Amino acid sequence: PQPHSKATKSSAHGHGHGHAHRVCVSCHSSDSPCWRPSWSPRRQDQLCNSCGLRYKKTHTRCLNDACRKIPTKGELNIMRANGVQHGTVAGLSGTREGYRCLFCNTITHTEA
Repeated sequence: PQPHSKATKSSAHGHGHGHAHRVCVSCHSSDSPCWRPSWSPRRQDQLCNSCGLRYKKTHTRCLNDACRKIPTKGELNIMRANGVQHGTVAGLSGTREGYRCLFCNTITHTEA
């Protein structure tokens, strides 16, 4: 017998719900055992399992559309130690207040 492809296995077990090719809006991974909702109102914007769990724990994300990094708890502790910053974010009006992303230096958003 021919080995099953990953797609065949997932649809054979009821996990291939006919969704289009998914890509995590944070890390751009297309491989995840579970997909989680993102902060976006668009249903197709989803997070891989790893990013979704990090977002659930930290409630923090980079506002830079080119980065969208969700920090780990350790990274968030470093960002907190650096203090709250003020700055503008490309594509968003006004000045924002938050921690600086360790990867792109853009202001992040933390949900209360």
